[in-house]
Amino acid sequence: MSIDHTIQEVDADGVKGLIIHIENAPVTQHGIHFRAGNNHDDRAWPYQTGHVLEHIAYALTTNQDYGTKNEFIQAMQKNGASTNALTTSNGISYYGDSISEEWERLVNLRRIPLENPRIDESSLAAEVGNVNEELRQYVGRSERLAWELSRKALTNGAWLTASESIDSTKSISASDVAKHYTQTHTIQNMRFIVVGDAQAAGEKIEDIFGRWELPRGKRVEPYNPDLIQGGVYAYERRDNLQNISNSFSISLPRMLSNEERETLNLINYVLYNSHTSRVLGTARDEGICYSMHGSVDIQTKTQTTWELNLPVGAVNMPRVINLIVKHIDDIRKNGLEDKEFEDAKQYRLGRAKKLGQTAGELYDIYAEDFFVRDRVIFTQDREAVYSTMTNSNVSRLLNELIDCGYWSLGGVGSIDENEYKKHYDLLANYLNRR
Repeated sequence: MSIDHTIQEVDADGVKGLIIHIENAPVTQHGIHFRAGNNHDDRAWPYQTGHVLEHIAYALTTNQDYGTKNEFIQAMQKNGASTNALTTSNGISYYGDSISEEWERLVNLRRIPLENPRIDESSLAAEVGNVNEELRQYVGRSERLAWELSRKALTNGAWLTASESIDSTKSISASDVAKHYTQTHTIQNMRFIVVGDAQAAGEKIEDIFGRWELPRGKRVEPYNPDLIQGGVYAYERRDNLQNISNSFSISLPRMLSNEERETLNLINYVLYNSHTSRVLGTARDEGICYSMHGSVDIQTKTQTTWELNLPVGAVNMPRVINLIVKHIDDIRKNGLEDKEFEDAKQYRLGRAKKLGQTAGELYDIYAEDFFVRDRVIFTQDREAVYSTMTNSNVSRLLNELIDCGYWSLGGVGSIDENEYKKHYDLLANYLNRR
């Protein structure tokens, strides 16, 4: 069971949030979120504009009480507080943690640059440089590039690789960033979560979050890129690699229910995520693949992506793909064996009970749904689904994923692209027969 907590949904003059109270918690975690990511507004301006805005609004302010970025960050970090920010395709989150008596001070400080960001040519030049340096860390990571290539192929270019993202920053102007800020950092588009010893916060929530000097604005709808049906692949050759990094993705163009998401997590465990899993277990027994990992990615309210990260040697890749196809097909047609199903449910339930033991873990659990999908799923409801989950729903969901036809394969390795396409064809011959 997650740590005991209560949840209060609040509306502070249009700013909606969650107060998650943990009695006597020594640490409080908070997050402020705007739908303002890199794919905002159907890419009306350069791709990394949201990311650059995040860097500026994190600590650069026109407020004269803080002359430099470092002075502001030092004030934020007083008494051991930690702060950071993150940009995704659809959102920007500004978050931090502190000892419990400090969280209100931290949020009030966070308000300063969010209300008065210093968007000028000097700030732009410095933060574009920092964004580029951050992105350069990803360029050499073959697993990341395979994922980027898969996403880019599936969305017909709506996603960019890290190298392409660096190129996109060359055309970002201060006016682009200012326009992005004005359209997205508004009262109606703002959400927050506070997790910790925060029972008294409800009485003060109007003062803390309800009087921000931001435009009223509107709630931004997540950008949903069009998906390419029928299966696509993208490959980049890098001669220094001794294996192939692969990202295999299937996107379902609808929102999964809580039970369906947990069912897909269960399927990942059965197929990929344990040494006893069907595919990974067999591959390790044969000495042909060391690791793989399946995940469920929620980016928007209307799209869910099932992903497999698969690093494997070129000579072994056909056999591993055949194992994937064999076991997906078996579960689609026959479901799971009874004991296999019960063992997997027991494992996944135990994993669910282990989560949510700290303020930070509870924040992560609730933020995914609240910020992205405007919904609250309680931890006990995540656990309860395992008592109602059925074997027939496992095969039903897997059939729906395969039959929808939105899938892609991204790869990075040292083999020729013609050879890589043969691996893609092994998947296509099965997935496109639906």
